Amino acid sequence: DDTKVATPFIPKSERGHVSLHLEITNQLRREINVYWIDYKGREAFKFTVKHGHTFTQQTWIGHPWTFRLKDDGQLLFHYIPYRIIQHTPQVPTTHPDDPEIGIHRFTISRSIDDPTMACFIDDPVFPTSIITTQDAAAWSFHQMTRVEYPYADTLQKYWTNIVRYPAEPKYRQIRIAHPKFFSQIWNTPARGLFLAAGFVEEGPYAELGTHNTPLPRDRVQDISTLLFYLEQWKQDQLHLRPVEQPIGADGSGRANYGQSALGYSTPSS
Repeated sequence: DDTKVATPFIPKSERGHVSLHLEITNQLRREINVYWIDYKGREAFKFTVKHGHTFTQQTWIGHPWTFRLKDDGQLLFHYIPYRIIQHTPQVPTTHPDDPEIGIHRFTISRSIDDPTMACFIDDPVFPTSIITTQDAAAWSFHQMTRVEYPYADTLQKYWTNIVRYPAEPKYRQIRIAHPKFFSQIWNTPARGLFLAAGFVEEGPYAELGTHNTPLPRDRVQDISTLLFYLEQWKQDQLHLRPVEQPIGADGSGRANYGQSALGYSTPSS
């Protein structure tokens, strides 16, 4: 018919400025072909990864890659490393032989919960299996450590007011666009702690509980527990030794475009 269809975005490699190392393990029951997208947007075969084996490759920030099943060519996903990730001792992101080089590592496995998904990506930096409030809080604190989060006192003040005045909705209805809240809380890893505490986004506000009733005792206890963990985290930061970071972790190792995307079998993406 005459329906106009938008041309799909076909990424291509451009001149690299910050290098990194890929370390990708295949836990599918089938072999995977790995392709680098060249400077003209074409797939260039690089390697076949057998089940249980790991693919390693030096590449550049912003260079796209494609992963396909070897036997039938089915697309699993496209991958574009778009930034150098800060290193922490808990989840290292530097090459073991050269700490100046960043590393992206993840495992490709079969999706058990969603049969429409071509595969599942297990990434230790950005886990997809956060189930409990404790999981969410632990991940958020870890990310705060990763970026050397400097606004713990601001976060502490918000939560202390909630615990002290559980019947006052003004402390639990926060305008997201407020300059301090947006820059120091909502646009940082601390947002994960607010979500773990039960805050939800309602229009222009982040809200916890209802307007016409005091915050339930169990919710107040949850905030009190997070306050305790926050104080513990602050003390831990005082004793941390400086960690050597890979080149580009200061923000210079970031592409102008790109994302890591899981692919679905119908339709593939």
